[in-house]
Amino acid sequence: MSDRERLFDGLVRRSLIPRGFRPTSDEEIEAMIDGLKGGEIPEEKLQRMLGKIRGDVPMSWEEPEDSLAEQPAESKEASELAAMYRGEGDELSPELEEKLREFEKRAAEKPAEDDEPDGE
Repeated sequence: MSDRERLFDGLVRRSLIPRGFRPTSDEEIEAMIDGLKGGEIPEEKLQRMLGKIRGDVPMSWEEPEDSLAEQPAESKEASELAAMYRGEGDELSPELEEKLREFEKRAAEKPAEDDEPDGE
């Protein structure tokens, strides 16, 4: 490591770690590491973290490039149905009427979230 790199690392360390929290001896370093120990990280969370580091999994603030491609087929159909149904006054095609009936049937079969007991 060059003198310039060492100087830069020292400046970064001093700017990030306040005085009194800069361990200098092996004992202080070990005590700090022991104090920072946490519980085990679940495998699923660990894999998600590693995926984000590698760039395989998008960060929470990143938008997917093609949000429609990531939606389930049922959502795509619902979006298409809503877009087609917006044309008020137009006759619905038999195919569209069938999809509408299918969605209404699915909605009637699923219990509403408000109807579920609260567990009190």
